[in-house]
Amino acid sequence: MQSPKVKRKQNQANRKVRVLLLLGTIAACLALIVFLIPPRPSGDNAGKPAKVPGEGNKAPVEGTDSRQTIGSPPAAMPKPPEREIRIAVVLDDTGYSMGDLDPFLKFPGNLTFAVLPHLDHSREASEKIEAAGKEVILHLPMEPLGASDPGPGAINSDQQEGEVRERLEEAFESVPGAVGVNNHMGSKATSDAKTIGFVMKFLKERNKFFLDSKTTSESIVPQVADAYEVRHLDRTVFLDNIVTEEAIQKQFEQGLEVARRRGSAVLIGHVKHPEVLHVLNRMYPGLQTMGFKTVKLSQLLIEEEGKD
Repeated sequence: MQSPKVKRKQNQANRKVRVLLLLGTIAACLALIVFLIPPRPSGDNAGKPAKVPGEGNKAPVEGTDSRQTIGSPPAAMPKPPEREIRIAVVLDDTGYSMGDLDPFLKFPGNLTFAVLPHLDHSREASEKIEAAGKEVILHLPMEPLGASDPGPGAINSDQQEGEVRERLEEAFESVPGAVGVNNHMGSKATSDAKTIGFVMKFLKERNKFFLDSKTTSESIVPQVADAYEVRHLDRTVFLDNIVTEEAIQKQFEQGLEVARRRGSAVLIGHVKHPEVLHVLNRMYPGLQTMGFKTVKLSQLLIEEEGKD
């Protein structure tokens, strides 16, 4: 039979064993809990929900930003324009030859033809242009700097108002259907306040607009047109100062670049140059894809007024 002292020591040993077993069990449970619970995200991902397998875990496409969310457009994709960019193409010096004009009338887009008055084909050309659904304006001969002859019925700076009005009336009779005017030559006349004032007064009475061909940087057409409340536009680029298709296309592309910045552009070429038509036909199919629309001058004016 064990003595009380031996028995007491044995009980103490048993309690130590039970404590050690309990502590071991607790340690094992804690280790299991830590193993089962995923680590908490840190840094930029803290507070964000964990990704669900199959959602948003796809590898980024090469060349795109890996931070994009799935379904968003690639960062490199350009935004489509909010509205179409308008391009008005004007063909000067119409009326000399129907053979020059006829191929342009087959062009599928909008065109505006500036018809010179008092030529053998002025009236015929105007009527045929209208019948083809294109637009006619009067290509008004005006006094240049230097000795060049602008042609019959020219407006000169030494004329009084009565003579200017008479010449304008005769010119419009020669070019039926003309909805506006642009200057043929005219570097002197368009910089003379008195002369251009006579012209604007007449146009205001007839509800016609004026396209400044900008044959001189000294032109005062915008100021005088505003004073008489005449609608007006400025030429953006000449297409065919150099008559090669390469040069014309370069000018055309320059006009498109200006239009991208401003929302519209006016491009002037000459109907006697078939190279202009070749470039137009080559460029036209891609214009709509690039967000451009060919319009008549009068349509461009209406849209410009609508923005005010």
